[in-house]
Amino acid sequence: TGRQQGFHEHTAAQARPRGLDRGADFVECRRLSMSTPTDPSSSAIVWADPARAAAFGRWLQGLAATHGVLPETLRLASADASFRRYFRVRRGENSWIAMDAPPEREDCRSFLKIAGSFDAIGLHVPKPLALDLSQGFILLTDLGVRLYLDALNETTVERLYGDALGA
Repeated sequence: TGRQQGFHEHTAAQARPRGLDRGADFVECRRLSMSTPTDPSSSAIVWADPARAAAFGRWLQGLAATHGVLPETLRLASADASFRRYFRVRRGENSWIAMDAPPEREDCRSFLKIAGSFDAIGLHVPKPLALDLSQGFILLTDLGVRLYLDALNETTVERLYGDALGA
């Protein structure tokens, strides 16, 4: 819809936090994102700094062998209210999120610390798979493409907010 963004969809067993058994309702809830979406059909990625673009490309190419990403599938996934940018990269049905967070403007360690804290209490968050903190590059698991706001309506609001608050 042009409003979609987010992260990779997992099976119910992969999505369920430790100690919780929420079945399909939880899987639907955890696939929903609240980030500012971008048009996923847009393939134009603009880099203000050609050197940063080249460094990101080299880093991503290095992940082809270790994580199976196909650098040529790179697309803008979303942006937020910071200097971080998120890209989706694929191989077949699998997808990952590659984060670009210029270290002179963003400290990835705080992102990782908060994500780790949320994960430790059983919330479903993107997990880091590959890091280059000196350059501000992180490969993350992908939680899906469906926005939370798009899923909310009169029939889903109680269940979805209940799931979110109960997590």
